[in-house]
Amino acid sequence: MRPRILPLLALLAFTTGPAVYAFQGQAQTNEAETADLPAAEEEELDPADANAAPFPPGRHAALTKRVCTECHMANMVLQRTYTYDEAVRFYQIMVTSNTETDEARAVIEYLSTTLAP
Repeated sequence: MRPRILPLLALLAFTTGPAVYAFQGQAQTNEAETADLPAAEEEELDPADANAAPFPPGRHAALTKRVCTECHMANMVLQRTYTYDEAVRFYQIMVTSNTETDEARAVIEYLSTTLAP
């Protein structure tokens, strides 16, 4: 049995080696190409939004934590991801059908960006 395995391993190494090498070269090229691009301006987070654990840091994290954990454990909110439409739907079902308030917009924004799929 053992003599059969060695040629297979050699064939595997021969066929996958160039692909791995090419992929590594592509990754290095992409890093070099993006090095010249200006860094994206990151908005500085409010300290409450940066420290709303266990919710991931993000704009409106503290508000979302407060609103959602009035009724739910944090892990219930954090165990899934939310598209914009899903965030709107969950807010309408769980809080109120009025999604035109500042609070609603903020919670929907957080869910659909920070907890996006």
